Amino acid sequence: MTMDYSEAFAQTALEQFEKPDGNPLFEHASETLRLMYTLDVHNYVTYCETRNVENLKDLFSASSPEAVESLVLTNGDEAPFGGEWFMKVFLGHNVTFSAGSKILAHGNITINDGAIIGEQAQLCTVGHPMHPRQRHLIMIGPMIIGEGAVVGGGAIVLNPGTAEAVALGRNAIVLPGSIVSRNVPDYSVVGGVNKLLLEGKEYFTSDTTDGTLAKRLNAKGMVALEEKAKATGLSLPKNVCAKGQQKLPAGVRPIDHNVTKNLSQLATFFPGASEEVLRMGLFFPPVYLAGTGQITLGNNILLNTSSVLNVDGAFVLGDGSFLAPEAEITVPEGAKVLIGKKVWLGAKVKVSAEAGQIVSIGDGSVLAAGAEVKESVPAMSVVIGNGKIVDTLSEKNIYPIPAELNVFENYENQRIRLREHIATLSIEEVKARLATQCIRPQLSKRIQDLGRKM
Repeated sequence: MTMDYSEAFAQTALEQFEKPDGNPLFEHASETLRLMYTLDVHNYVTYCETRNVENLKDLFSASSPEAVESLVLTNGDEAPFGGEWFMKVFLGHNVTFSAGSKILAHGNITINDGAIIGEQAQLCTVGHPMHPRQRHLIMIGPMIIGEGAVVGGGAIVLNPGTAEAVALGRNAIVLPGSIVSRNVPDYSVVGGVNKLLLEGKEYFTSDTTDGTLAKRLNAKGMVALEEKAKATGLSLPKNVCAKGQQKLPAGVRPIDHNVTKNLSQLATFFPGASEEVLRMGLFFPPVYLAGTGQITLGNNILLNTSSVLNVDGAFVLGDGSFLAPEAEITVPEGAKVLIGKKVWLGAKVKVSAEAGQIVSIGDGSVLAAGAEVKESVPAMSVVIGNGKIVDTLSEKNIYPIPAELNVFENYENQRIRLREHIATLSIEEVKARLATQCIRPQLSKRIQDLGRKM
């Protein structure tokens, strides 16, 4: 292989897959894994172009042809669903993917019979270690969506990298816009951030054909849920599957897939950013920009899907920091929001400043999913809820892994070299190399078995 690539380093990283205790997993280090990902992307693009069921079977290659044929898809503008690693999805029969749903199956996802994934909902099986020294590592973990369960529109079901599956129980309901990162019992309703609102088969009907609450819950269940929702300040939709419209600021400028493919176009959204900063950054569209303020991006940043930068003042995103899906930054004129180095803003996090105020998030901090921050945060803080600091990161948060995996430059070198090398291969060459490499024991039993338990 004519590139700067270390087989020994790749093997060291792959050995982490054998760990039973949820240690970080380093997907980008192995040529085999990157070839698999390349093939997955090819199969996805081919299906989007053809909408042919045979191409859909290639995409969901781990599922039975009968399960794929029974998949129910609603229409989207570009594709009825999106995501990555579809070859790690195990479909039951009559599963529904609604428009704009995203399936991020890095750690394997089992979706059982009759489950419904609502509009713009996300199933995500990838995360990162808490400590900034290891933030670049990729942690994955399995997920199980139970029979007849429904994931509401705009909701996120997340396994951030635990070895055990995050399981959504049979007939369970996740309300729109919720965040779920824990096991959910059978016959239950969850909302907000991991809030169990209702539990018990006596509250449910046998109708799981759609996401209408009045069909899924009996009269007793509706009354109990309405009372609980009112007490917790949550609104109840009639149809769980439909996504509530994301409240975007006026004058929003979306960064779409076409923009992210073209550095010159991307530069028009971030004037002053160097070509190197834009090339090394990760942008997963759509990303929404609004306002006329100054946005400064550091090296190796990540702006994830549906994140919103509403900036009329000044916003700085430091080196190695990233925004998870639907994170929002609001900076009025005369204000500043300064995100330090290697800061992690979780899904649906909101950071805002008042006019004339400076809000800084210290280096290495983690803002947990759903947190809202309006004041400065010290370095290495873990923040939840309405800005509450619950921990300070230290050596106790570092996973015991080989020292070379903790070096970001090692990771980045492998990722870049592999990406550049594989980009020179035709899809036929990718398939041929995989046919040779996958007969060797490079992919552990743990990878193959994650998420297969029903």
